Amino acid sequence: MKEAEKMAKAGDKKPRSERRRAAKIVQKRVTEAQHAAFAQRAAAAGYETPKDYLEAFVLGNVAIRRRERRDQLKLFAELSKQGSNLNQIARAINTGRVAQLSQPDMEVFETTQALHGALIKRLGKALS
Repeated sequence: MKEAEKMAKAGDKKPRSERRRAAKIVQKRVTEAQHAAFAQRAAAAGYETPKDYLEAFVLGNVAIRRRERRDQLKLFAELSKQGSNLNQIARAINTGRVAQLSQPDMEVFETTQALHGALIKRLGKALS
């Protein structure tokens, strides 16, 4: 089926997506000072842009939560890759393939492993 045949057409009586039915616009004109104050409140609340802050207010944080979850999933994937690398290093140390490490180096490695494990565990709980 061609792409044009899949698209809804006027008068076909098919329901439109929620996004297509979003026809209302929320606007408010503000002065430069008001916009600056709004931008400061957005930053203080942890939003990257005033637009994100306004969207979270209007939509009840739904869209922002989705973005946060997407970012958390990316972080979880990156931490998983790093965990794999840490495991390879540990295997090399334990099998003697790595030259003698100093005690401070071993402590740093062990601390890194512990922190990594705690971080991925905490992030995993946040995602579930």
